[in-house]
Amino acid sequence: MFEKLYLIDFVVFLILIVLWAVAANRLSRLPFRYTKKELKQSIKRSTILFVAAQAMVIAELVLLVLLGTYGWEFIKEKVLLTMPLFIPSACSTLVPLSFMRKIAGQITDDLQSAVDERDRMLLASPKFILPIQAALISSILGCYFSYFIYPFELNVLNAVILWIAFALMLGALWFRQKRYSAKRLQTHFKVTSSARLLRTILSFVFLAILIGGWYTLSMKASVLPDHMNMGSMHHNEMNMQTMSHAMDTKEISVTSLTGPLTEKIDRHFELVAQKTQVELSSGKTMEAWTFNGTAPGPELRVKQGEMVEVVLKNKDIEDGVTVHWHGYNVPNAEDGVAGVTQDSVPPGKPMSTVFKPNKWERIGTIPINNRRNK
Repeated sequence: MFEKLYLIDFVVFLILIVLWAVAANRLSRLPFRYTKKELKQSIKRSTILFVAAQAMVIAELVLLVLLGTYGWEFIKEKVLLTMPLFIPSACSTLVPLSFMRKIAGQITDDLQSAVDERDRMLLASPKFILPIQAALISSILGCYFSYFIYPFELNVLNAVILWIAFALMLGALWFRQKRYSAKRLQTHFKVTSSARLLRTILSFVFLAILIGGWYTLSMKASVLPDHMNMGSMHHNEMNMQTMSHAMDTKEISVTSLTGPLTEKIDRHFELVAQKTQVELSSGKTMEAWTFNGTAPGPELRVKQGEMVEVVLKNKDIEDGVTVHWHGYNVPNAEDGVAGVTQDSVPPGKPMSTVFKPNKWERIGTIPINNRRNK
């Protein structure tokens, strides 16, 4: 269910970006409507876009709550980084909506007459255009930080930098719109054919940049396949059957680089990889891959100089499992990188890792994990 909610959330963000972009484009054209009838019809169509966009905003907030039921870790980046931009921006769009309803309500008769100059000035003002632009930018930022560069380091500095950049963008757009409004007022909001052509070209350029950026980021995020069966990976698939010693031309098989096999074992541990239903802090239950039925797995406590043996058993994970050691020197053939230093361990075939923590090894806590494509 979590995966479906995650996908729906991504789709909602994309729909929001499209709706806000189309709405911003339509709002920017309102001051150039010649008759009151044309203006009223355009306001009606723009209002439909606003309602649809606000419905997507509500859907996004509902999805945020639902995702939060799986744990704070799944939503904290959104809540602390992008939602402080997204929610106020979405609420601010009610301002231009109220302006449009007020103007449309005043148009009751003489529909073929020209639009009032004061209405044109209001429709071209920054306070009318900027909220929709803010909503569009905040939606793009929310989608980008949630789905294209996630995970990232969340800290106060990153948040402040993002918020300042957002404020600077809005400030620049405010002054640009103010200048644009004053310039159009001088020409009585008449648009030449060359201006229309330039506007069309810029719209297509913006659309091309948006699609191209999305495609590039998607390709970058999809360099690796979304699933990899480690049970089907062997050394020869990555041309790693043998390794050349740096000081010798003799080839040495990776599989021969194991730990001592004849010395007395001081510490013996067994890790059983298995599928287990685990309860999250939110109270939700989900299936997880665990060691010895717990997440995280058991602590393996040893002393320097002791000979350690860790036996990995695979109970029911068909894709195969390994144990990879972070920041610790273990025999290369037993380092747990499936398809590179060893084959993965299938169900029913245990594998032993034997090593001795010597005095030059680091002292402290190190993590171990199953090494597979994430």
